[in-house]
Amino acid sequence: VKVRPFVSIDKVEVNLENIDLKETSFKEAENNFNFSLTGSWLKDPTNVIYAYQLIGLNNDWYITRDRAVRFPQLPHGKYTFNVKSSENVFFGDIIESTYSFEIKQDIYNKPSFRILLIIGALAFIYWLLEKNQSQKQLKSELEQRKMEAMLLNLKSQLKPHFLFNSFNTLSAIIEESQEKSITFIENLTDFYRMILTIGDKKLVPLQIELELVCAYMHILKTRFADNLNLIINISKPIGFVPPLSLQMLIENAVKHNQATQKKPLNIEILQKEDMLIVVNNINKKNRTVHSTGLGLKNIEERYRIISSKKISVINNERVFKVSIPLLNENHHPLKD
Repeated sequence: VKVRPFVSIDKVEVNLENIDLKETSFKEAENNFNFSLTGSWLKDPTNVIYAYQLIGLNNDWYITRDRAVRFPQLPHGKYTFNVKSSENVFFGDIIESTYSFEIKQDIYNKPSFRILLIIGALAFIYWLLEKNQSQKQLKSELEQRKMEAMLLNLKSQLKPHFLFNSFNTLSAIIEESQEKSITFIENLTDFYRMILTIGDKKLVPLQIELELVCAYMHILKTRFADNLNLIINISKPIGFVPPLSLQMLIENAVKHNQATQKKPLNIEILQKEDMLIVVNNINKKNRTVHSTGLGLKNIEERYRIISSKKISVINNERVFKVSIPLLNENHHPLKD
């Protein structure tokens, strides 16, 4: 009876570490396999030839005289390692030794997990964007309320300030003429009625603002007559301005300058592109006039709150010129 060689799987190494042959399940990173073979043939054990295959990788048989077979970097999947032996290149059909194992795919490498991860990431990004948008909206609302409160506070300064100055003017007129004082009070009443119609508006059309200025000039003319002159060089009023801006600038000019027969005070209002300009000649009063600076500061602050545009002030000892931006009803510069 002819005795054929017989082969057995002597040892299996995974990532260079020996494992128990009963262990058949491995992680995705445990994918470097070394199989050590032992061929038994009393006649000539050194001439044993091996044939092996790894089902799952491919079904081909490979012939070798080496007693070690290596499979590096195997992908995840199920495998069966088969081996048989012969004293020549003629192998029988009987598989003498076999070892089945599985390399499991890590959950984070599975397509389903990656899809869930992408969906989760997108959901998280969406949540962050929504949260950020909500925070921005809340911040914007708080900022808007803060600005409105500041604007309301600034506007609340106008009426007491105007009345205080008007009463000072009335006191001076009463000493001059009772008839003038009555006319002054009537004009003051009409003007104040116009102020009340503005309400809490942040901006008014330039046409309305010019009408307010003309009404205010009637009040001033009661005292200064032809010593105070206003010229409006605007053919077609367009745009919007903060209410009472022009009135405060004219009031400022009258407060700091003489308006006499020898030295009349001339005020001109004109429009140049998107700017409204108020300019007056300088007739400094002989006595120092105490100023709170409320007028110009008030206008500057209101523009700072409702627009990015700033007012411009030029004082060259001959003329005093203030330029204020004309806005549209959305608080943007007129040219935007």
